[in-house]
Amino acid sequence: MKRITVIMLVLLVAMASVFAGGSTEAPAATVTTNTKTAAAEKPATYTWNGATSTFPTNWNPHIYETATDSDLLDYMQCGFYTFDYNEDETGYAVVPLMATEEPIDVTDQYIGKFGLTEDAKNQAYIIKIRNDIKWNDGTPINAYDFVESQKRLLNPVAQNYRADNLYSGNMVIVNAKNYLYQGQSVMAENATNAYYAMEDLTVGEGGQYFSQSGEPVYLAVKYPLQEWLGGNTLADYVGAYGDAYFDTKTWADLEALADEEGLVPLTDETYALFAPVTTGNPAWGETEADIPAYFVYEATYPEMDWSEVGYQALSDYEILIVLAKPLKGFYLLYSLTGSDLVKIDLYDACTSVVDGVYTNTYGTSLETTASYGPYMLTSFQADKQYTYEKNPYYFEYNDGKDIYQTTNIVIDYVPEASTRLELFLQGKLDGYGLTVDDMETYSLSDYCYYTPGDSTFFMAFNPDFDAMVTMQEAAGPNINKTILTLLSFRQAMSFALN
Repeated sequence: MKRITVIMLVLLVAMASVFAGGSTEAPAATVTTNTKTAAAEKPATYTWNGATSTFPTNWNPHIYETATDSDLLDYMQCGFYTFDYNEDETGYAVVPLMATEEPIDVTDQYIGKFGLTEDAKNQAYIIKIRNDIKWNDGTPINAYDFVESQKRLLNPVAQNYRADNLYSGNMVIVNAKNYLYQGQSVMAENATNAYYAMEDLTVGEGGQYFSQSGEPVYLAVKYPLQEWLGGNTLADYVGAYGDAYFDTKTWADLEALADEEGLVPLTDETYALFAPVTTGNPAWGETEADIPAYFVYEATYPEMDWSEVGYQALSDYEILIVLAKPLKGFYLLYSLTGSDLVKIDLYDACTSVVDGVYTNTYGTSLETTASYGPYMLTSFQADKQYTYEKNPYYFEYNDGKDIYQTTNIVIDYVPEASTRLELFLQGKLDGYGLTVDDMETYSLSDYCYYTPGDSTFFMAFNPDFDAMVTMQEAAGPNINKTILTLLSFRQAMSFALN
């Protein structure tokens, strides 16, 4: 695993100020000012001048796709919880932000509801929120706004890009996916739905197997399994690892039977071809019990009312979330650091459906943007510049916690690194991210700011057993190097880094 270091030159002028949130060219802890009002009777203002190499186009929290769009959005929103320094500033803590306290576990109160069984643990929580959250026009925000925002995020007609925020990953809201896909027929993955084994299936006409509910079952040969293989296909792995992991002869016979979707009807004959592919080596399942992971079946999601979804408002300032799988502690809080909140009246005004085609222009211009975070958008000129100023209705300001000294942010579109560096040296930008060509000149500067972060480019294993034994002996007791020669271990690492 490699540690990436983001290096910036920071212009130090007058006095420093600190702000939080995403940034394009400026790390949050290095904001400085180059503007101060001359009139003593007026409050001081502090402007951060930054630049971006790519320009945002859509920052609707339900559909944005790029990091650039996210950078713009981050200044204007916040989550129920956030990261802050711990008391002695030696690490971090996840603390309430829009919430007033940690989630309250009420799982035992909802047994028999939302599909929770007697043995359910850590699956139902109440989140109490602040009563002074407002939009930048002063409109109050309550629990019903959060629920209505999630309802629009999961709008079956919209099929929003970010809808999987509520059902993919650690936090899976009960019936979120079912509500999104209601009325639609899709290929359901056996690994994450009804886990059918061969003995659970029935043989229909033509020898194809059917599920207990009567849906035809297929082998996912070249079909992308989103949750089981992370969006890859089994064919991807066969192509990458070949004979080292698979019986490629039977695989070729099976692959030839796949339809244009990459599916093969499950029959006794195709099962006989498929079994040697995955059970021929321990890395892909030691028994035939693992094969149903690659079953998919066509399922039609029933119509569903929002009352069945595990995201409800209990009062103006209490939100109930019910999870399909247990979650607690850090991972629960971490899952609640983001937000899908939208301003309902503006969002609905930006929505249209023409000839069955859904469109939404929310978060594409100054006029279609609303903020409830520390800053608000004040101007937006496509492919030129956008600006912010402090949001006067941000709740932390009302607490006397005016922790954001920067009053204005100006971000210019400057795609060329050389131009950004020239502007920085002229004092027109307050920060500049160094490129590899700048390192010799500036890497040792006292004005460099280093921000470490983790990223993995690749990992190489030495498969030579004798070499590993030698290295293991040299490393001393309790060091295991030879594990790197095991195919199953290396494969597990490859999937972990996929």
